[in-house]
Order: sequence, then C-alpha cells, then structure tokens
Amino acid sequence: MGPRPRGRPVPQWIAKTIKWDQGFLDHFIHQQDIRRPLGRPRTIDEDQLRAALELLPTVETKIFATKPMVAGLRLEATDVDWAHGDGPLVRGPGEALVMAGGGRSVALGELDGDGVSVLRDRLV
Repeated sequence: MGPRPRGRPVPQWIAKTIKWDQGFLDHFIHQQDIRRPLGRPRTIDEDQLRAALELLPTVETKIFATKPMVAGLRLEATDVDWAHGDGPLVRGPGEALVMAGGGRSVALGELDGDGVSVLRDRLV
C-alpha cells in the first residue's frame, strides 16, 4: 500500500512499530473482535474488505503476523471477487477469511474447504 497518506494522524502505540497498511489490517481485525461478541451487524465497504484481504498474505512482523497463518492455502472470498494462493482451499466471506487469518477461531465456522482443518491446526 505504500507510505502513509498525507493528512493521516501521527501513529501512536502499536501503530508506531508497524507500517500504516499493517496497522489498517490490525485495526480491521480488532473492530470485528469488538463488534462480533456484541452482536452488532456491520456492512464492510467492499474496497476496505478487498484491501484487508490483499494484505492478509503479506503481513509478518514480530508482533502481528497473518502471512504464516495463510501460507500454503488457497483463499477464496465468496462475497467479493478475490482469491489468493495455492494449496488446500479455504472459502467463505471475506471478513471470516481475514478474521481466521488474523488468528481468530470465531470465524472458522463460516469457512469451508479442505484447508479449514489446516487453518484450525495453526490457530492452536
């Protein structure tokens, strides 16, 4: 995604240690961490969802890593036009793919395919 866009606030806390696009993915996941247990519905903008999905197979830092979670898997979103990778298939809504790739087991029930068991094993 490149350098932080102009006009964005100065990064603080965890955002000081990771790139802004990685921070976007981290915040995207944490929003769902809060929303889901509260049962609050949310329509995610398709461009934001696709951006989160594009970042999913690339982020690997010391404190936040989604790349190893999805490595070697074929990910296919069912609600937006997006797919990535080769290997056992994991298919489902984009939000669930991002959540599972971010280490959240709560989303596994929304996914199907041979790769779900691989992903489940990585979450342990």
